[in-house]
Amino acid sequence: MKKIIFFLCLFQFFYLNAQEKESLSGKIFYNYGGEITWDFLTDSILELSEYTDEKGLVSQKLEYKYVNAGPYYHLILKDDSKELKYVALPGVYDEFLLLYEDKSIKPIHNGLFGRNSIFYANKTKYITDNYLTEGLIKYIPENLGELSIGKPWVEGETDSGIGKSIKIENSRLFKYLVISNGFVSYKTSTYYNNNRLRKIRIINKENEAQQVEVLLKDTAIPAEIELPFETKKIDIEILEVYKGEKYDDTCINFILCKNY
Repeated sequence: MKKIIFFLCLFQFFYLNAQEKESLSGKIFYNYGGEITWDFLTDSILELSEYTDEKGLVSQKLEYKYVNAGPYYHLILKDDSKELKYVALPGVYDEFLLLYEDKSIKPIHNGLFGRNSIFYANKTKYITDNYLTEGLIKYIPENLGELSIGKPWVEGETDSGIGKSIKIENSRLFKYLVISNGFVSYKTSTYYNNNRLRKIRIINKENEAQQVEVLLKDTAIPAEIELPFETKKIDIEILEVYKGEKYDDTCINFILCKNY
């Protein structure tokens, strides 16, 4: 009876912490070194500030739109001469805002490795039984620790990988997981063409009596899961997936271990 009650409480908590951010108004993010600040003053005005030794602090205000694109958001900046469109992945508690621009692979790190880097200061090892290889492209488990767009981990089974596990070994104790689901690319069709996680079981490998099942939403927006234990080692077992429209390959964009 306790186990059932706990599962229901955890599911409700997780659902509340997986809501997509419909507005950036009032949010402030910093780059890795803190020299660049993105200050979203309103739902349509952004103040972008940069500090350099040569010029000091230089700021400009830009119009922007924050548009729900399905599995993620588009952040569209406008000035007098051009329009910039980013793929945007916001953190649950506004610790970070990952932005990908103009076919680049690496994101602009807003917040994640700057003022909030202590949350994710880990060395993490990802282990799986197999992974998908397509020509020269290998969707290896190490991709789970990267934030590069278009580089997920993809299981290499002949089916959707139900029952298979991802082993995670972290350098420090952690209590939270941050998961971005699916195959994230500049084409939203890539996300929907492939499988995404729906239901997973998380097992504490330091005490296997401690397990929890979690139902994930069908979105690439990072979701945060609070575990009912602290550990350095877990297995994540795939129980159910959202089926892809074209392929039977289950994809995960990234999984990060968060200390607190």
